[in-house]
Amino acid sequence: MFGFSVISQDQPLGIIRLGTTRTLVSLNHQSPAGIVDHFAIGVPRFSKESAARYLKERNGKPEDDPYAGLHIKDPDGINVQIFSQR
Repeated sequence: MFGFSVISQDQPLGIIRLGTTRTLVSLNHQSPAGIVDHFAIGVPRFSKESAARYLKERNGKPEDDPYAGLHIKDPDGINVQIFSQR
């Protein structure tokens, strides 16, 4: 419907990443179904260190993600991924 194709997969975790030239949607087949796992914000010239420092200065609790970017909870408790926009 959206013209996406499979960009990559993580078969052991049941994750399929869809998009056009880059990942736009990640589908996760793990339980529980029907929840928002996270959303991502791409930042030009992103630096994990600078972003973590900025968040900590504002009483945020950033979490490093070994796979991609930096994560922090939004006010509703949803995981927000901050990563380098290319």
